[in-house]
Amino acid sequence: MRPLYHEINSQLEIFTKKNTALPPHLHKYLECIYITEGKLQLGIGSDWIEMNPNDLAIIFPDMIHEFRVDESMLSQAIYILEAPALTGPFAGILQKYYPRTPVIRRNLVHPDIPHALNALLGSEEDPYCFDLRQAYLQILLARALPVCELTEKREMEFSDLAWQAVSYISQYFKEDVSLAGMARKFGVSPYVLSRIFSGILHTNFNQYLNEIRLDYASHLLRTTDKSVTNIFIDSGFSSQTTFNRAFKTKYHISPRDYRRQNQCTGQLQTPVSSAGYPEKTGTGLQTDSSWNLAKGRFL
Repeated sequence: MRPLYHEINSQLEIFTKKNTALPPHLHKYLECIYITEGKLQLGIGSDWIEMNPNDLAIIFPDMIHEFRVDESMLSQAIYILEAPALTGPFAGILQKYYPRTPVIRRNLVHPDIPHALNALLGSEEDPYCFDLRQAYLQILLARALPVCELTEKREMEFSDLAWQAVSYISQYFKEDVSLAGMARKFGVSPYVLSRIFSGILHTNFNQYLNEIRLDYASHLLRTTDKSVTNIFIDSGFSSQTTFNRAFKTKYHISPRDYRRQNQCTGQLQTPVSSAGYPEKTGTGLQTDSSWNLAKGRFL
């Protein structure tokens, strides 16, 4: 299963980017998010947690999560995606447990963590880049996991049906997906499945499916030269009229104007100081867009 539409081409990635809203989703990677500016609303199950600068989130594989942002303010973060197999002694923990407290507040973030993040951002040109990144990520986990109040997965109140629904749509959103068809596949009534979307995913089926398709379409508009016609077809929309209407409702702009404003643009990113604050040095990772274009993946 691939995570939403995120075409992760390597087993280990670290990058900075502007925070954006994402509907409920899951993936097979460990995800770490360190807020450098603004706020991010992280949804885990039915709970919402507001993250502030220098807060760290640890999201285990196969945890359903979502993001909300205030579009009126700049919000950005450092993101890490890592295959569990690369976490060394922590791989078994990631398989067996979930964190009860996935967000570590800045006052509990160990000083080794921002130091490791800064080293990760600056390690790309090192000949031993991959090995260094593995080492620093294991330091990060060694300092973070004791604060996360781990509990066994079987004790967490995650709905297996919700997991199946998110997983199914993440794989088949480009096809003709319907609530009735999914319900038949899972052996439940459409009413039960509809309650999953409203009660756990905080939306309805059609809205969720459209969100997934629109997120994928916006990703293609930013990072490829595909025509708008090919993009709406690739994203699973039945017609360009339906696509344009849904796109304008979400982004308040046409797909073509969105591409002109967002393709090949970005902001200079800065490393993190040992105290956990961004340093205004202009070093470290380059622009968000240059990273996306060079690596060809993730939002």
